[in-house]
Amino acid sequence: LVTSGDDYGGRVQGARTRIYSNGFKTITFRNPDKEWKTMRRIAQKGLKQYGEGIANIERISMEEIRECLDKFDKTEAFDPYDAIEDMVIGIIIIVSMGVKLGVDDPLHQKIKLAEKLTPFAFAVDTSYLDLVPWLRNIPIEATRVFNDAIDAVRQMESEIFQRSMSNLERSNIAGVFDAINSNSEHLDESFIKGVTNDITLAGTVTTTTQISSMVALTVDYPKVQQKLQDEIERVIGQRLPTYEDRRSMPYMEAFILESMRYMSEAALSVPHATLKDVTLRGYFIPKGTQIWPNLYGLHHDERFFPDPYTFKPERFLDSKGELIPADERKYLMPFGAGKRVCIGEQLARIRMFLFMTTLLQRYTLCPEREGCPPNYDS
Repeated sequence: LVTSGDDYGGRVQGARTRIYSNGFKTITFRNPDKEWKTMRRIAQKGLKQYGEGIANIERISMEEIRECLDKFDKTEAFDPYDAIEDMVIGIIIIVSMGVKLGVDDPLHQKIKLAEKLTPFAFAVDTSYLDLVPWLRNIPIEATRVFNDAIDAVRQMESEIFQRSMSNLERSNIAGVFDAINSNSEHLDESFIKGVTNDITLAGTVTTTTQISSMVALTVDYPKVQQKLQDEIERVIGQRLPTYEDRRSMPYMEAFILESMRYMSEAALSVPHATLKDVTLRGYFIPKGTQIWPNLYGLHHDERFFPDPYTFKPERFLDSKGELIPADERKYLMPFGAGKRVCIGEQLARIRMFLFMTTLLQRYTLCPEREGCPPNYDS
């Protein structure tokens, strides 16, 4: 995926991905071609994950994070997942559309519904549709769930497209749609909606689960939580955190890396496909073969991560307590690898760092009752 990305950079052209992506018109499910390169370039330009753009993302994120953490002011036990999800969605709406919406806004709710139902579209129960796609019209439970997911995604895409095209009172944050409108290369409406899908859902589902897992891990490992708070107090004190602070906070960085490795929310990467006949370790692999990167298996392989089922942020620190170089953690691939690496990786990293730093600056997290650690499987 890294050294021979051009050979392994295709996508599986199945019926479910074709229907979901409206004819492979998304970055995620399209094979590399002119349109794919254009969509990816537009998305990267619009997300502005570099230079001054990072400062804007940081400001947007902190506003949403502070609103989210106000909901943590509770003395009784509660599940923070919904609050985290609303925060992540709020950030991606501002970044992509340039406007702020409340959690009760119909579009916000449509995004939540599409996020909730999308995994069911690719569940094992619907896998037969790749072989016999016309069964989608047979009224059984699995096809009902699949069709509900597709309907939710289409409604979300249309709502974002209509609002973005008609919104004349943009904030001073130029969204992804500004990049689309200023792009000299033509993309029709269906491709634009595809970019919408990629940025909105890909930028929401995984980040929400990753942050929720980090919250659970701080509850389950109070000594780790204390080390994080000590570092926050030493580096930041009571001022607002900034993304630049990460350079002086190796333990927080190591905690985030270890959380993504240990939990590996995306156990399997989106399947790749070979774009030509290849040979791998003596095995002949014909063009069009599905390649399923097993990220969970990689992240729990003791050849690369000794004692892999132990949560240990220190594995990413050297003897001086500094973060180990990138080339020494090359087997950690939570955002994929190669030419199909997630386009929103930088945005996700900013949100995770700022959220966890601000959260632990304000609160100490405890389990519902002593001896009751979080249920990670749920």
